[in-house]
Order: sequence, then structure tokens, then C-alpha cells
Amino acid sequence: MARGEFRPDLGLRRGDENDEHYLLYALSEAPRSAFGEIPVPLKTPVFEPTFRGLGPVRLEDVTKDPRYGRSSPFHGLPHGHPPVRSYLAVPVVARTDEVLGGLFFGHGEPGVFSERDERLVVGTATHAAIAIEGTRFHEQGHRAAVALQRALLPADLPEVEGARVAVRYEAASDLVETGGDWYDVGLLPDGRLSLTVGDVMGHDVRAAMRMGQVRNALRAYVFAGNEPAEALRKVDDYMETSGLDHMTTVLHAVSEPAAGRLCAVRSEHLPPAVLLPDGTATWLEHEIPGAPPIGVGLSVSPRAGEVALEAGTLLVMTSDGLLERRGEPIDTSMERLSRELAGCSGLPPDAVCDRLVARVADPHRRDDIALLVLAVEG
Repeated sequence: MARGEFRPDLGLRRGDENDEHYLLYALSEAPRSAFGEIPVPLKTPVFEPTFRGLGPVRLEDVTKDPRYGRSSPFHGLPHGHPPVRSYLAVPVVARTDEVLGGLFFGHGEPGVFSERDERLVVGTATHAAIAIEGTRFHEQGHRAAVALQRALLPADLPEVEGARVAVRYEAASDLVETGGDWYDVGLLPDGRLSLTVGDVMGHDVRAAMRMGQVRNALRAYVFAGNEPAEALRKVDDYMETSGLDHMTTVLHAVSEPAAGRLCAVRSEHLPPAVLLPDGTATWLEHEIPGAPPIGVGLSVSPRAGEVALEAGTLLVMTSDGLLERRGEPIDTSMERLSRELAGCSGLPPDAVCDRLVARVADPHRRDDIALLVLAVEG
């Protein structure tokens, strides 16, 4: 392209396919301030062939074209618009023939753009269409996975004497495909509280579907009366016989808040963190020993651990999406959560969830967050 031309790239429509307003998406070789007071482009006679996807338009001098100056209210370039004589426009068209936008080039002198320039811009428009369609497909898959994942999470939390529970599910940022993270809370027939956070490896709709299968299987075994370690072993057997050979980490606990007891088991998952009534925040790594992940054939049977939870204790169960930061050791991330948790004394579980997500999670994380907070009351 010749030096000094301005190149506004008009992006997607503002509304549906009948909307004739287009949004100025990007500029090169011209300040955006030059277009600050200029209305959004309309499907005027000069723009129409591009907005209808009819093909490239290359003009030696746009001011001499019979289509120029026919549309009100400006009848030509709006006041303050950079001068344009040479004009080149190419539509960006999807494989479905939907016009996604266009690439528009202008220059203040006539006769600037050549046939070679036109071919280059046509190639660029083709690549742009492929990229936009790819992004749309990615967005649709992401939205479907997030919707499915949220649908599989419990909508209502049970009420139990002596405890309050809050949960959060936060999808990964930047449209990264969602994974198989989940939480589950249920009131068992004997009055105890079942608490689970888990993560099925994978990052697509299938991972969310497998998550639903694993979650439902664990819930079924727990509600059938199996204690945490036995329930986890049976889920592993179920996954093997069902062909669900995707590594899954789980932290599952059964709590008796009124009695101040918690029995928990974990398979290659982060241990719970606790905030004690005296303000000490710590991780229950030794109290609740780890076992290999389920879904790949347990080589070591999971072993449950029991801990006492006195009144005023906060228990935090989370997937690793809350902690992980690129290039940072997990121990450093765990220390960060401990520091933030230590400042949560007196806060209700919902406020604790909000604080941990806001202050511990990486805003540019590439994994989901499943978070569960239990407050033991007196």
C-alpha cells in the first residue's frame, strides 16, 4: 500500500442481518480521533457492494464515481473526515455467505491502488473471515460447555443446623474452553452434610459431560450409605467399567457440624484449607492423606482422614484453578491463599468466596474455579 493512506477496518454489524449500521472496528495510519464525531457507516451506494458481499471495489477517484455524494445528510465525506480520492474495499464474507464486515482503504491522492493491492487485500479478507469464523466456533463451544457445566451444578444448597455453606463456579477467562470442575453439596439421609469438589481432566463439552457422570456416580454411592473412601473406590471401579478413562481429582468430605467432625478423602486433589477460630490459616495436608487420581485405575486405595472442626472454623475446598499461576510453584500459590484466608475472620461464607476469587485467582487464568466454603457455627 502507498505511504500515507488511511485504512479503516469495519468490523461486525451492530445488530442483526437487517441492521445497516456498521461499527468502525480498527484503524491504521489514521488517528481514531479523526473518526470520533463521524457517524457509524451506513449501507450507502459506495459502501453497499461491500456490505452486500458483491466483491471488491477499486476506484481511481471515488469523488468522480456516479455513486459518490448521493446520500444525505453529507452527500460525500462527512465534515472532518480525512480526504479520500483513491478507494479500495473488499468484503469479509463467511463460508455461509454472511457478510462479516469489510476492509476499506483510502488515500488522499487518485490512482494509488493497483490490481496487485486488490489481490493482496482479497487474500487478507479471506484469512480474516476464517479467523472470525474460528473465533465464533470457539465462543459457541465455550458457551455450550459453560452452560452444560452450570446446569450440572446444584441449584440450591441444603440448610443444616450448625453450618453455612457458600459455593462459586468461575469459568476460565479469555474464552478458554471450560474444563470438568465441579462442586456438590448434599444433605444425607442421616443428617450429615456431603461436600465435594472435583476436576475431570479435559477442556471441552465432553469434559463437562464426563464430569456430570462422575459427579452423579459419586453422589449415588454417597447417598447409598458408603463412607468417603469406599465411595471413591466404587466411583473408580465405575469409571473403569464405563470406559471413563479420564484422570479425575476429587476432594470429598462428610461433615457433622453439630458434632464438630469431618471425614474426608482426596485423590490427587488439593487438601482443604481451614481458618481456625484463633485466626490461624493452614492446609490439612497431613490430616487428609492423598491418593492417586481416579479414572486411571487406583493403584493405592484411598484412605480417609478425620479432623475436628470447632465452632468458628472456616473450611475451604477448591479446585486448582483458584491457585495456579503460570511459572509459579504451587506452594507459593497455597501460601497466598493462606494469607488471604487469614484475613477472613468474621466474614460469612459468601464474602469469603468473593474475597478468595478476587484476591487469589489469576485474572488471566486458563482453568475454571470450583470453590466451596463451609462455616461451622456454635
